[in-house]
Amino acid sequence: MKNLRAGLIGLGAISSLHADAIRQTEGVVLHSACDVNRKLLGDFCRLNAVRGFVDYRDLLNDGVDVAVVCLPHYLHYKAGMTALEKGCHLVMEKPFAVSMKECRDLQEAAGRKDVKIVVADSAYYEPKIRKAREIVQSGKMGSFISGACINYKDFYFGPERPAWFLDPKKSGGGQLMNVGVHRIAATRAVLGKKETEVKASVVNPDKKKYRVDAHGTVFIRYAGGAAFILEDLGYYKASPDMERCFHFNFENGIINLSGKLNVVHKDGRTEYPEMPGEGLNPYQFHYRELVRAIEENREPYPGAVEGIRDVMVILAAYESARTGREVRLNTAGWKI
Repeated sequence: MKNLRAGLIGLGAISSLHADAIRQTEGVVLHSACDVNRKLLGDFCRLNAVRGFVDYRDLLNDGVDVAVVCLPHYLHYKAGMTALEKGCHLVMEKPFAVSMKECRDLQEAAGRKDVKIVVADSAYYEPKIRKAREIVQSGKMGSFISGACINYKDFYFGPERPAWFLDPKKSGGGQLMNVGVHRIAATRAVLGKKETEVKASVVNPDKKKYRVDAHGTVFIRYAGGAAFILEDLGYYKASPDMERCFHFNFENGIINLSGKLNVVHKDGRTEYPEMPGEGLNPYQFHYRELVRAIEENREPYPGAVEGIRDVMVILAAYESARTGREVRLNTAGWKI
């Protein structure tokens, strides 16, 4: 297969990781870049020796095979759909889109055009997550029982945050949509299970000043009764003395990702597995997976389905918080 020509759409902070990953992936070359900031674009293009465009439609018309969308959330759908309709494969930064309809439309367009979608959430390929997934898939831990993640983010409304993040129509939400979606992706990456119900409380302690959430507590249920709890907090700077946790309880022991990955077996033994790939840019794995999926004519991982389910859990959490009721994900409007 010839080298895939990749075009970066949007040159925010995350784009440098994508550019680095593309350079390190056999079968993909960085062909062009796009941004409305002409100085930023010019500096990037000179540094990387690529073609530059202010309008992403011009970039797509310039012969790229892969569109890499690193734009603000509300622009994901329009740029992604334009790329898919041009017959480009799509690498979409998280979240996949900001509504279930947008997510489904993107998935349908990719199927119609016979192109691939990779959702670029680094959580899927972080070394701890990849190793934990391998352990779970081996079957030696037995059935999943429960798990929890408590995640603190420094003050979400800090002055360095661009204004569009604080507009719910543009961002799709606050702390949960922008930060919590990573934890949802990591949880699914480890467990490989479909969520069945979501119940949540979402809080903005300063509604007069901010229109998006700063805190969410999400209860997720799976078939058979297993459950997972996510608490994501970004209303103030967390004290270093506050405990964080990220663990999964199985019938034969616990997989703990709170610090260094360890497995606490039922008999009390603690194992610290080796984690190949530590220190690597996790986005390399997304581009390697895209190349392989094209060669093998299969859906990549994480693809559209994973991207939709990540967003679906967050949107279901918002819906549950708004109505005060549990959201069943096998009902109309939520099925994939």
